[in-house]
Amino acid sequence: MTQDRRGGGRRSRMERGGTGIPQLPWQNVVNPYAPMQLLDEERMEKLHDTSMRILSELGIRVMSDRVMDLFEAAGAIVDRETMTIRVDESLVKEALKTVPSSFTLTSRNPEKQVKLGGNSLVFGLVAGPPNVHDRINGRRQGNLADYQNFIKLAHHFNAIHIIGNQVCAPMELPANARHLDTYNANLSLSDLSFHCSAIGRARAMDGISMMAIARGITLEDDINELIDAKVKKEANRYIQRWADEKISVENGRWGPFIRYGKKMLKIPKKADDTKYTPEEAATFSLDDVKKMIELEIPGAFAKKEKKPAAKKKAATKKAVKKKK
Repeated sequence: MTQDRRGGGRRSRMERGGTGIPQLPWQNVVNPYAPMQLLDEERMEKLHDTSMRILSELGIRVMSDRVMDLFEAAGAIVDRETMTIRVDESLVKEALKTVPSSFTLTSRNPEKQVKLGGNSLVFGLVAGPPNVHDRINGRRQGNLADYQNFIKLAHHFNAIHIIGNQVCAPMELPANARHLDTYNANLSLSDLSFHCSAIGRARAMDGISMMAIARGITLEDDINELIDAKVKKEANRYIQRWADEKISVENGRWGPFIRYGKKMLKIPKKADDTKYTPEEAATFSLDDVKKMIELEIPGAFAKKEKKPAAKKKAATKKAVKKKK
């Protein structure tokens, strides 16, 4: 006689419904909170000063003549005998001016474009573990079959935005070529963006080339596409510009704004509480814009009076007692 047992619990409910694991739809995640301040300003400054000292005094040892050429052209001190590069803080500051605060990665599925930087949160798989483990087969060396399973799982779960560089190393494959097999798995088993290998320029370019093929374009087309987009964006950036004054009226995501030096300032609304259009902003005179800047930064254009130089006090000789 067998006992009639009724299944219950989460697993049975999912099996009856046939819906699998419930999850939210794929979406970009934004952090509404300010970053945690782990250090106060004084300690952050010490950390920065120490990092600059390491770069400028100890330097970085590199293994590429091309990298040394690039750094040397930028003004860094390059010692080719020891293959060491030393970078002054001024070069770092100038380079940081060219870095965007955020950028996007677009995979072969445009709907899964991810934004990196700003207050965006991007969740991805880890990179490089040599071993894998599960409850059935236990611990073992990484292999291509396990790698492919990880990519399938990443594709299934909407909480994953990006694939890491070799989420497990397929140890049975040649080390100098297995990145091609993992790139192929990333592209054929998922539609997410993925990290390219950072071991040498060639492996990184292999990943970029394969992604271009997956998107139906050549690498040259991809580069030209980026250049054209950049040129178009720059062409539409300025509504008006007074370079000598370091003032410009520019197009922004939420409408025209004023850039004064490094500051980005809002344009006051019109009398009817509506925003100025780009066409209307194109009619502003320089005096109009300066008045708007004054509203945000009082005294921005006030002439600073030169303080008269302090008069130097006549040096007085101290009396020195003569020894008898």
